[in-house]
Amino acid sequence: MRRTTIVQLLAVLVALVALSASGVLAVQISASAGRHRLAYTDSAIEGQPEQVAAGIAMGAFRGLFVNILWIRANQMKEDGRFHEAIDLAKAITTLQPRFPQVWVFHAWNMAYNISVQTKTNTERWTWVDAGIKLLRDKAIPANPNDLLIHKELAWIFIHKIGAYMDDSNLYYKRQLAAEWSLVLGPPPRLGPKERGFDAATRKYAAWLEPIARAPDSLEDVIAAEPSVRTLVDRLTQSGIGVKPGLARNYVIAKAILDSAERGLFEKRFTDPKYQAMFRLIPDPTLAKAWDALIPHLRKRILTDEYHMEPDRMIRYTLEFGPIDWRHFAAHGLYWATRGFENALLRYTKENRKDFDFINSGRMVIHAVQDLWRSGEVHYDLLAWIKDPDSPRISLFMGPDVLFIESYGKRLEKYVNMSWADKKSRVYSMYSAGYENFMKDAIRFLYRRGERERAQKLKDELGVWQGQNLTDPDRIDLFKLSLDDFVKKELEEQLTRPSVAREEVVGALQAAYVSGLLARDQDAFRSNLEYAKSVHAFFFSRQSYRNLLDPSTVRMEQIDSNFAVVAGQTFAMIASTLDLTDAETIYDQAPTDLKRWAYDTIRELFKKGMDDAVADGGKPFDAAFPEPEGMPAHRAMLQRLEAERKAAMPGVERQ
Repeated sequence: MRRTTIVQLLAVLVALVALSASGVLAVQISASAGRHRLAYTDSAIEGQPEQVAAGIAMGAFRGLFVNILWIRANQMKEDGRFHEAIDLAKAITTLQPRFPQVWVFHAWNMAYNISVQTKTNTERWTWVDAGIKLLRDKAIPANPNDLLIHKELAWIFIHKIGAYMDDSNLYYKRQLAAEWSLVLGPPPRLGPKERGFDAATRKYAAWLEPIARAPDSLEDVIAAEPSVRTLVDRLTQSGIGVKPGLARNYVIAKAILDSAERGLFEKRFTDPKYQAMFRLIPDPTLAKAWDALIPHLRKRILTDEYHMEPDRMIRYTLEFGPIDWRHFAAHGLYWATRGFENALLRYTKENRKDFDFINSGRMVIHAVQDLWRSGEVHYDLLAWIKDPDSPRISLFMGPDVLFIESYGKRLEKYVNMSWADKKSRVYSMYSAGYENFMKDAIRFLYRRGERERAQKLKDELGVWQGQNLTDPDRIDLFKLSLDDFVKKELEEQLTRPSVAREEVVGALQAAYVSGLLARDQDAFRSNLEYAKSVHAFFFSRQSYRNLLDPSTVRMEQIDSNFAVVAGQTFAMIASTLDLTDAETIYDQAPTDLKRWAYDTIRELFKKGMDDAVADGGKPFDAAFPEPEGMPAHRAMLQRLEAERKAAMPGVERQ
C-alpha cells in the first residue's frame, strides 16, 4: 500500500474518532449548560438596548462583539460617563447573563459611582438600592453558584450601608430597618431569661419557622386552615385583596392596634382599606386565619421578591446567633455565606485558587463582627408610621454581646478554606482580625461591668494557639492587669467611631444595670459621667459636618446629643426587663431618664397591668407614675425631629 494511501486512511480514522468524540462531548456540554443555565439570549425584546439585537445578529462572533462592548463600557466608566456605561452593561448582561464581572461592574456603578453624584439622601438611596436589587434579583438567579456576585452584594451591605464613609449612611440604615420591619414584622422580644446565646438563638429561629413551614400556595393555606377562606373573602369585599403586600400593611395596622395611641392613629389612617384592617385584625374568629395567612405572604415576599430562602435564614440563625434582619450585616452575612457554600459545589483541590474564598470568608467574619458591634437594633416603628422621614432618633444600634462567641466558633472554618492563612504561617490576617475583635470585646465587657467574663477572655486570648508571632509587645500586653490592659487598649482609640460607641454604650449599660437596677447610685453616677466624657471627647475630635445633612457629624454612629444616647439606652434596657425589674430601674432613675422610657414602658406593660387589676394586680399608673414634664419632653422630641428634618435636603415637605 502506498504511503499516501496510509496517511489518508489514518486521517480519515482520526477524523471519525474526533467526530465521534465531539458528538459525545456536545451532549455532555449541552447537558451541563442546561443544568447550570449557561444559555445565551437568542432573541431581542422591545425596549432592550440596540446592542442586544446587534449582538444576536453577530451569531458566532457574539463573544468578540461582547468584548468590544465591555472595553467601551469600562472606558466610559473611567471617563465618568456612568449612565452610558450602564446602558452598555445592560446589553452585555442580556447577551451574556453568565458574565459575573459585568453584573458587578453594573451594580458598582450604581451603588458607588452614580449615587455619590446625587445631592440628596433619597436620591442616593435609590441608586444604592438599585445596585443591591440588580445583584440580588437578577444576577444571582442567573448565576446561583457564582462567588464573586455574592461577595460584591455582601460588600454593598457591609461597606456602603454599614460603614460611615458615605454621608448618607445613617439614612441607608434607617431605610433598611424600615423595609425589613415591614417584611418580617418586629423581631421577638427577649425576656430576662432569654438573654443567653442558646435561648436567644432558639427564639429567633422559632420566629422564622412559621414562614419556612408555610404552604407555597394560597389554596394549600386554605386547605390547612379553612377559616382563611372567610378572611380572604372579607379582605376581597373590603377592596384589600390578598397580595404579598398585605403582609406589610398588616405590620403597620397591627402596630397601630397594639399602640397606646391607637385612637390618634386610627383618626389619621382614614383610608377605607386600613379602616377595614382595623376591624378584621382584632376579630377573634379570624385569629387562626391571620396566623396562617401572614407567614404564607411573608414566604412569598422572601422567595419571589428577595430571592431568599427561609430555611437558609433559619440555618444561619442557628449557626451564627439571633440575627436581626433589620441590620445591614444580617444581609451581608446571608449573601456572603450563601455564595461561600454554593461555590463549594464547584470547588476542587485543583481549582481552589480560582475561587476567592479568602475575601469571601473574611466578608462572613466581618459581618459577624458588625453584628456584635451594632447588632442590637431598637427601631421605633410607630415613629416611622407617624413620619417615614423621622430622623435617626427612631433607630438605635448598639453592641450585641451574643455575637462575641459566634466569631471564634466560625473562624477555623474560613481559615481552613484560605490558602493564604495556614497555621504554619507566622502572620495571618484572620488571626490579626480575631485578636483585634477580642480586645474590643474584652474592653466592652469590662466597661459594662462584666469584669469576670472580661478577665476570662483576656486570659484565653493571652495563650491563644492561633496568635501571630510578629508582635514583640504582645507578651508584655497580656501580663498587664485587666484595668491596665483596658487603659492600654484605649490609647489613641477613642476617635474611632466603633470604639467611642462601645465605650459610651457600655458605660451607660453599667450605669443602668450595675447602678440603678442594683440600687447603687454611686455606680450609676460614675459610669454616667464616664460615658458623657467619652461622648464629648469623641465629638470634639470628630466634628466634621456631613455635607448632605449638616445637622449631623460625618462619623456620627451614635447621636451627637448625649441626652438622646443616654435616654435611648435607658429606654432600651427598661424594655428588656421583666415587670419587677422594670419597676425598680424606673423608680431609681432620675426624672429626665424616666421621660425617655415612660412611653416605651407604657406600650409594653399598661394594658396587661390594668387588665390584671381585678385579680389584685397593681395599676400601671401606680407602678409607673408619669414623670413631670412629659408634654414638654414630647414637644422637645417633635421639635428636634423637625429641626433635623429641615436640615435634610431632598425630603419632600407637606
